[in-house]
Amino acid sequence: MKEKSYKQELMDRGISETRAEDLAQAVDDLHMALAKCDLENRKKFNLNRSVADLVNDFGTVEWLASDFK
Repeated sequence: MKEKSYKQELMDRGISETRAEDLAQAVDDLHMALAKCDLENRKKFNLNRSVADLVNDFGTVEWLASDFK
């Protein structure tokens, strides 16, 4: 029996299926990228910040939305 997917976890929290799919894929991509980093690069990435801080930093640099709370 397959355990519940992260997409299903998000949907169980009330997030629509289409948004849950995109969010689950984004988290999977980030997880894979971080898994490929050595410990030094993981420290430089600063895993202690919130998701909002991460996407706001990204948005500021890439000229995208940066007002997530």
